[in-house]
Amino acid sequence: MSLRLSPLFLGAGILLAAAPRADAFDLTGTYTGKYACKGVVTNDQSGKNSYTSDATLRVTQTGAAIGLFIDFTGSTYQYSGAAVPDVKKPEAKGEMPIVLCGTNDVLAGGEYDELGRLKVSAKPGALAAKITGTSVYSDLVAGAYTCKWSFKRTDLTNPAVAISCP
Repeated sequence: MSLRLSPLFLGAGILLAAAPRADAFDLTGTYTGKYACKGVVTNDQSGKNSYTSDATLRVTQTGAAIGLFIDFTGSTYQYSGAAVPDVKKPEAKGEMPIVLCGTNDVLAGGEYDELGRLKVSAKPGALAAKITGTSVYSDLVAGAYTCKWSFKRTDLTNPAVAISCP
């Protein structure tokens, strides 16, 4: 006897598998911390540069979609991210891949391009939450940098950051 799955049943299964988990962490809020970068530069005789900036990170999460807006040293940048809950503690831990809005596959195009992988932890219903990790960015003027992110949540209020890039 052969087993046949109806297209309706198969479609419902795919939708359920793709839906965000109800028990996944929630990162929504405002964070303070550091954004520290080291890299090689094209506009400096030494060829190297590093900097550390105090920064504010605003985060809005809707399901698995995450919008981030960082403000440091008078510069602001918007990112799009995705929630990847931990298998053992999905409500409290996980990871978040991020991309700087405007990033494309033309690294020599003159615009910043940045990708990152961040670790996250958030106690359900509590202020306690951390975002740490690494991103890599490049552009023709600044060069290529590896950046470390380290942020702690200071406010649970939703800052209403767009969860997708404009």
